[in-house]
Amino acid sequence: MLRGSKRERFNVLAQPVSASDTTLQFTNAITGLQVGDYLGLCSEILYVVDRDEAARTVTVMRGVDDTTPVDHDQGDVVEINWRWLTADLLAFLSDEIASWPDGIFVPEQVTVSVGLSSREVDLPLTRYRFPLRARARRSGRSEWVDIPAGHYRVETGLPTSQYPSGNALVVKAGWGGSDILLDYAQAFGLPSVWRLDTDLDDVGLTAHLVDAAIYGIAWRALSADEANRSDRTDQPEPRIADEVDPADAMRAASAYKAIRDMRLEEEKRRLRQLYPLRVG
Repeated sequence: MLRGSKRERFNVLAQPVSASDTTLQFTNAITGLQVGDYLGLCSEILYVVDRDEAARTVTVMRGVDDTTPVDHDQGDVVEINWRWLTADLLAFLSDEIASWPDGIFVPEQVTVSVGLSSREVDLPLTRYRFPLRARARRSGRSEWVDIPAGHYRVETGLPTSQYPSGNALVVKAGWGGSDILLDYAQAFGLPSVWRLDTDLDDVGLTAHLVDAAIYGIAWRALSADEANRSDRTDQPEPRIADEVDPADAMRAASAYKAIRDMRLEEEKRRLRQLYPLRVG
C-alpha cells in the first residue's frame, strides 16, 4: 500500500549482530552506502558513522530515533535509507493500536468456581479492562445462566496475600456453589520491541482488526511524510514535485483514515452485538 512497486536499496547481514555490536558486516558490496545513511533492521534504526568498502563493514550508532538495540541474525535484511523503514511502520502500528477507543478491545474469558457458602473467589485476569458479562452453571447442571450485571462485580488491586492474582470476583448471595464464566475486555498486548515474527494473536489483533491497523499505519505514515515535505521536495521516482500537488499525500492520508475509522466503527458495532449491556 505504501511502498507500492518502488524498489528500495537493501543489503544482508553476513554475520549475527548482538545488541551491543557497533560493526555490521554485509554479504554484498557496500558501494553507494555512505556515512550519514540510516539503516533499518526490523524494529531498530541505525546510523552509519564509518565504512570500510573492502571489508564490506560499517560502523554504526545503535538504537537511533528512540528504537531499542536488539540481537539480529545472519541473513537479516538491512534497509538503506528507505522512505519508511520497517521500524517506523512498527512504531506507527503501536501508536495506532494504542489510540483505539474503549469500545475496541480483545474479548477474553475466565472460569472460576465459587464455593457453596462463599461469595467471592480469586480471579486470574490478563490485561483486564472491564467486565462484559458473567454466566453461572450450577453444580450438576449443563446449561449456563446469565448473571444480572448488578449481581456481580470485579475487584482489582487487592492484597496478593489474600487473593494470589490480586483480583477477585464478588457475587451476591444465591450464586454460591456455581462455576462462573466471566467474559471481559482485555487490553491489547503491545510488545516493548516488535519483531517480524511477533504473533498478532498474542497482541490481540484479530482478523476483524488487521485491515483497520493497516489503514491506520498508512494514514499516520503519509501524514508524517506530508508534514516534512516542502513545495520543492520530489515525490518518489519518476515523478517530480511539479507533477504532484503538495497536499496530495495529505488527501491520501485522509482517505486512509476515513476507511480506518469506518472499520473501527464496524468492529465496535460487532462487539456491542456480542456483548450488549446487561442490567438487573
